[in-house]
This record gives sequence, structure tokens and C-alpha cells, in this order.
Amino acid sequence: MTRQEAFKKLQKLFGKKALYRVHTELSSPEKRQQAREAMEALRAKHEDVKVRRDARQKELLADPTYQELVVEARALYQALDRARGEMSYYKFSIGTNEGFAYMVEAQGDTWEQCFEELERKKQSKAS
Repeated sequence: MTRQEAFKKLQKLFGKKALYRVHTELSSPEKRQQAREAMEALRAKHEDVKVRRDARQKELLADPTYQELVVEARALYQALDRARGEMSYYKFSIGTNEGFAYMVEAQGDTWEQCFEELERKKQSKAS
């Protein structure tokens, strides 16, 4: 089957959303079998390490100093997050609709500030 024939068949099945990908690295039934066999040994080793890691994590989490630091760090992160939000909050923002996201081009407390920022950006791009 040619690529064109395959794509036409895909389009019949999936419509306009049909896509395909051709992988550049070749595989084979033998390589896939080797990977399956390697996975068994890796899975057992990973399970052993995971059990030891989880046991060590329980020990660390029980440490009262660690717990105090977790609480303090969480409180500071929340304070930072509020300050970051307040710092970047303006009454007006102008931008473009990129289909999946609103891309802010300028912001300010007045329309004039927004347009001044746009003009500054335009001039810096021209330079």
C-alpha cells in the first residue's frame, strides 16, 4: 500500500483529523522481543528500588524538622504567589486570540498605558 492510499483510507476512517507518522528508526519483531525480555528484569529491579525508596521516604517524612520546613515553605510559596499575582494584575490587558490562548501584548491601569506600551514594543522591534 502506498502512502497516498493509506492516507486516503485514514481520511475515510477519521475525516479531516486524520494524521499519520512514519518513524525513522526501524524496529523488528526480534527487537521488540528483546525489549520484552529486558523489561521483566528491569521491572523487578525497579520494584525493589521503589520499595526501598518508599521506606526511606517514610523515615524522612516522620522527621519533625522536615515537617516544620514543609509548612514554612508552603506558607512562603503561597505568599509569593499572591504577591506575584498582585504585581502582574492590571485593569486592562490587550492582545490577540491565538485560538488556544489569549496572548497579552500590553497591559495597564488605563487604555492609554496599554497603547503606550504597545508603541514602545513597536519602536523597540523597529530598532
